[in-house]
Amino acid sequence: MKKTALHILFLAVVVWLTGCATAKVTMIDTTSSYAPKGKEAVIDVYDTATVKVNREYTELAQIVCKAEFSEERSMKLVTEKARKLGADGVIIVKKETSTQTIFMDPATGIISGIGTVPLDIESYGIIATAIKYKK
Repeated sequence: MKKTALHILFLAVVVWLTGCATAKVTMIDTTSSYAPKGKEAVIDVYDTATVKVNREYTELAQIVCKAEFSEERSMKLVTEKARKLGADGVIIVKKETSTQTIFMDPATGIISGIGTVPLDIESYGIIATAIKYKK
C-alpha cells in the first residue's frame, strides 16, 4: 500500500511539472513581420548586466517566461518564441527566482494547501526583448 501511494505521488508530481512553463509575447514592432527561424538557428543572447549589443537592431517583442525547476527551461522557451518571431537575438532584461511550497497528500496524490508532504517548487522567470539586426 505504501509503495502504491509513493507511485501515485511521483506520477502526480511528474504530470504537474511537465505542464508548468508559460510564455507571453507582447509585440513592440507591430508594423513588421519576419519569417520564423528553424529549430537549429542560433539566437544570440545578451545579458545586459555583462554584454551590450554591438550592432544596430530593432526591438520586435517582449517575451515573459516562467518555468519550474530550471532557468535553462525558461531560457529555452524564450529562444523558441524568438525563433518563431524571426528574431536574431534576445536581450535579457530581468531574471527572477521564486520558491513556492505546495502540499501533497501521499495517499491520493492530490495537491492542496494542506497535506503531509511539503514540496518546494522553484520557479525561474525571464523577461527578454526579442531583436532583429538592422542590415
